[in-house]
Amino acid sequence: MNSTCPLAYRYGAKSIKSLEAVETDTLYVVGGLYGNPHALDTVIQLVSTEKHPARLCFNGDFHWFDIAPDQFLKIQQGVSQHDALCGNVEYELGAENYSGDCGCSYPDSVAPEIVERSDAIHRRLSETARQFPDAIRYFSQLPMFRKYTIAGTLVAVIHGDADSLAGWNFDYSMIDTANVQSWAEKSFMLAGVDIFASSHTGSALMRNFVADEKAKLIVNNGSAGSPNFSKAIHGVVTRISRDRYEGESLACRRIGTTWIDALPIRYDQDAWLNDFLLQWPEGSDAYLSYWKKINQGPDYQTNQAYPLNS
Repeated sequence: MNSTCPLAYRYGAKSIKSLEAVETDTLYVVGGLYGNPHALDTVIQLVSTEKHPARLCFNGDFHWFDIAPDQFLKIQQGVSQHDALCGNVEYELGAENYSGDCGCSYPDSVAPEIVERSDAIHRRLSETARQFPDAIRYFSQLPMFRKYTIAGTLVAVIHGDADSLAGWNFDYSMIDTANVQSWAEKSFMLAGVDIFASSHTGSALMRNFVADEKAKLIVNNGSAGSPNFSKAIHGVVTRISRDRYEGESLACRRIGTTWIDALPIRYDQDAWLNDFLLQWPEGSDAYLSYWKKINQGPDYQTNQAYPLNS
């Protein structure tokens, strides 16, 4: 069991600044798909409704529960047609010397048995991944961050936080602390961006900041393939665009002339539950850790994720 952040995961916010930004009108940030093919289908369909071409960036942990080879392959083929970066799941799958660790780097508040089960889930996923050498090579070549420019707004897409692939500073439990607030302001200046778009923690949120006397934003989509909120059975993705979104939005912010929305991903829950149980039956590691959340959502509310004054 390892809850510390590996040195190989650390890139530092300053390294983002020198990366060339890709220009686009609309960007969808899709983190935490977790091997849910029905969520993938819903995301692709949602993007197809855009009036102008949009880019997708899958910012890690797109694999997780998909241990059936056909499910794994569907996720892999779907994601690889778009921009992507590695989450801890993919990084470890592509590691030359695989340790059997999920690389989750959970904070100390997470129970040891949950960490142990996550490592076991990853080891089982690795057995499937090893059947697809091209996928392993793909994982090993994924970047840890990408940068985009949208209507003059610079966006860093990451998996964890501004410094580390598996950092937890953009989690709900940490982002409002004084230390993280100060660190985040410095990170914006070091990275030279206006928005950090992350995932990793499974807790969607938006928080406004001011750095160098300019409005900034941290947006975490939590999970696209699993519930983020209590009794709300849908995933969440981040949409960043020059155009205001006209459909259903859980929360909306504006930085300059750029619109940022948290959009619900209302996938086929019945089909997903069936797929999940075929791969992870009652009593399995994933069932014990995730079945309740998949059915009921976590103990977390939208007003905690998107407070009106933040």
